Amino acid sequence: MKIAIISDIHGNLEALNSVYADIQQNDVDNLVCLGDMVGYGPEPEAMINFVVEKGIGSVAGNHELAIHEDERLEEMSGDPREKYVIYDSKTDEFDLRFVAYDIQKTADRII
Repeated sequence: MKIAIISDIHGNLEALNSVYADIQQNDVDNLVCLGDMVGYGPEPEAMINFVVEKGIGSVAGNHELAIHEDERLEEMSGDPREKYVIYDSKTDEFDLRFVAYDIQKTADRII
């Protein structure tokens, strides 16, 4: 069984599309995401929508957790708060539930 793992894409939809095309060409049986779909890049909503639409199992990374947890923001280097305030206004409730996807469900998909 071939498993592809993606992570730390940080809002870069162009990169995700490129990686996904490569994964499709390589007969991968399962694809999972280790989080950090948002942060830095310009397209956080598109990233989450892509993962939801493709049914990619995912866990929340520290950037997803930082959307609503001030203590997570304080742990990060620099001052990403401004970016997360923008992301928070763009990310609806469904998206936040998705980025906090249960790690056990992702593990079940791999096994």
